Amino acid sequence: MTKYYQTQAIIIKKRDYKENDRVFTVFTKENGKIFLINRGSKKIHSKISGHLELFYCCNIQIAKGRNEHITGAQIVNCFSKISKNYNKFCQASLVAEIVNLLIKEKEPSLPIFDLIYETLDKINNEDNKIFVMHFILQILSKLGHCPEVNFCVKCHGKLTKSNYFSCALGGIVCEDCKKQDLESTMISKNNVKIFRILLGNNFEFVEKIKISNENYLELRNTIFAFLSSILELIDKDKFFKKIFV
Repeated sequence: MTKYYQTQAIIIKKRDYKENDRVFTVFTKENGKIFLINRGSKKIHSKISGHLELFYCCNIQIAKGRNEHITGAQIVNCFSKISKNYNKFCQASLVAEIVNLLIKEKEPSLPIFDLIYETLDKINNEDNKIFVMHFILQILSKLGHCPEVNFCVKCHGKLTKSNYFSCALGGIVCEDCKKQDLESTMISKNNVKIFRILLGNNFEFVEKIKISNENYLELRNTIFAFLSSILELIDKDKFFKKIFV
């Protein structure tokens, strides 16, 4: 006898499977990232395929088995503006791809579920690219990759007038210690402060961040480089090229 259970899930990825089916990658409250089949999802008259679009948060019913499959779905939040705005869609796509790359299957984490949901909600309702940077640092921190931004990660001394970010060492290094990593890059004082705010996990403070285009590009490149070092991406430029954030 088939057993069923219900959970809340965010649609991270979907792909065609066989003639009429699709496989969905979802992040659930109870089980973390899982893979589910929806039979007949590609058929025109499918009753639930419209509830299973990218980035939707849904209550879904799942039939247990060797290959678990979705038997019912009800939309909780469709984040309707994301699908209608190219930049918002690109930002949400980056969030989903990072989750897919960083998170292993069946590793439950309610804080990460909440982070994904809150970030998609911010992307949907606000026009502020900083939320994606906040998401990247927050998910890395929750997975044990929090960069050190309060003092020099090498000598543990106070930060100096000129500071550098070292992906290899995992945080900011002072001017004296930058020789420990010749690939470290300069980071402005303003971006050191923004790093601290982004790592503080307070959306109210994140929303108030004001940053120039020049500082944003430095911040983005630093965070992308750090993420790439964690993911060990071979071709990080190809990975980020399609994401306009």
